[in-house]
Amino acid sequence: MTNFVFALTPAQQAAVTARRMALQLSARQARFLAVAADPDDPLGIVRVLGLDISTLQPLAPRPWLDMAARTASVSYRGSLPSDVLASMLAEGRVVSEWFPHLGHLLDETPLSLLILAIEQLANQQHLPFTTLWRNLGQLAQACQSHRLAGWLELFAEHDT
Repeated sequence: MTNFVFALTPAQQAAVTARRMALQLSARQARFLAVAADPDDPLGIVRVLGLDISTLQPLAPRPWLDMAARTASVSYRGSLPSDVLASMLAEGRVVSEWFPHLGHLLDETPLSLLILAIEQLANQQHLPFTTLWRNLGQLAQACQSHRLAGWLELFAEHDT
């Protein structure tokens, strides 16, 4: 997974680097997320980081947390409240009642939406990205996420 090469122009590479730094992601972490989102997309790293493909600017603010919570709820009767999703991401603990919703979010929802929701949460609650990325790994491990398997270990490598 880490050997995947993205065919980026210098402008795209500069935008990706700036965006990853703003999100406090290493190149390896960003590459992991891009490949997890779509291993066959040569511009996947641009998309997963929430950059507009044509302008290379971050996508305009939207209610990303609400959108992620609604997306996680599509297959279920109950709707995951966005404040519960925010709490799980902020604390790194799964609320058992919402376990299936969170599993769906981690394995089926576009990762760009999840990343934008995490960015929104960081900005709204003034939480460090490093905490939220670690919490994402804890949630992925608790839900046995296939798509994000190995994220927590990758994050731990970055810490050392």
